Amino acid sequence: MTAKQSSIVSILILVFFISLVFWPYKCAPRIFLNQLSATRSVETISLSQREYAARHPQSGYACILSDLAEQNSGGGTLDSVLAAGTKSGYNFEIQCPQDKSRRIEHYAIVGAPVKPGITGQYVLCGDQNGEIWYSENGSAPDCLARHKPVESKYRKK
Repeated sequence: MTAKQSSIVSILILVFFISLVFWPYKCAPRIFLNQLSATRSVETISLSQREYAARHPQSGYACILSDLAEQNSGGGTLDSVLAAGTKSGYNFEIQCPQDKSRRIEHYAIVGAPVKPGITGQYVLCGDQNGEIWYSENGSAPDCLARHKPVESKYRKK
């Protein structure tokens, strides 16, 4: 190997190791933005749920995200991307009581990172009261049980 080739290989190795050291810092802004978007998505789903329940007084709230998308033609607030269940690095779902034969009066929204630690750090949860909580350990049951409120930096002002 010539001296020129050797120095190029050395530079490439150095760049590789530097990128490994600073990679977590490059992900941090993306994680923050994804979590901000996920918080707003939980708020949007909650708003769409209130509109859905007002339009469907016999059945109450929706238990499937895609049911909320039908509102778009009638001025709803849930876009088709979010209604499909994945947006900005988070997967979303609605959890309802097991007995769906009755009017649905309670629900929980759960938003979890698609790739924990890469697309997001926290699991986000909400309910029919419009409250939003998070779990630092990435657990939906923990999020729903502890009700730790989301910090104001993630909420709409």
